Amino acid sequence: QGHGTHVCGSIAGHSEAPGGVNYNGVAKDAQLALTDLTGSNGHIVNTINMNSDYYQHAYDAGARIHSDSWGYSAKNYMVMTYQVDEFAAANPLFLPMFAVGNYGSTTSK
Repeated sequence: QGHGTHVCGSIAGHSEAPGGVNYNGVAKDAQLALTDLTGSNGHIVNTINMNSDYYQHAYDAGARIHSDSWGYSAKNYMVMTYQVDEFAAANPLFLPMFAVGNYGSTTSK
């Protein structure tokens, strides 16, 4: 019921209310595969390896577009960033997408 739920609705929401076409997501007939990255403390838990531990799970579930909408404060090309690129290069039909600006002004420069 937070940000991820909102993003899923924006992507694949389907309204059955009369006249609800205005409330459909951009891909209202899409199917969603969900992975919860929230730990018991409410913070995001990093995966061991974005390739085999995270994206492969989504790919095996049938996902070809992956919404990664979480805040990330690093401004450098990190190991996790490399792993995202590596998986996308090895799987050209898979598109990981990231929301820009989730951390506000801390990553704007």
